[in-house]
Amino acid sequence: MDKSTYEVRLTQWAKIVQASNERPSTQLLKDWLFDNNISKDQFYYWQRKVRSEAYQRLSPAITNQETTAITFAEVSLPTAKMSTKPTHATAVISFGKTRIELSEDISEVFLHRILKEVLNA
Repeated sequence: MDKSTYEVRLTQWAKIVQASNERPSTQLLKDWLFDNNISKDQFYYWQRKVRSEAYQRLSPAITNQETTAITFAEVSLPTAKMSTKPTHATAVISFGKTRIELSEDISEVFLHRILKEVLNA
């Protein structure tokens, strides 16, 4: 197949592939192909060609974009001093440098999430 014939067929099949993508969401592709008298094998063959051609046309634009180097910087966070003042917490869990103060109105879901994170830490 010469180049011009290939281009014409590719253009026609690109329209068919586009139309298949715009079919009703409730209609299966095999039913759409049957209704439009399109061979399943031909459709998938040309769908691959259309996608490949589209990728090749987009590929230079993608590969020619400038790439920027990703750098990481360490950020030190200020350490908060733990207060030894009495709190209004109903329960206090302390271990190491960690202190968790819980009030009486904490939800069971939130408490479960806190304890789960503490166990996984």
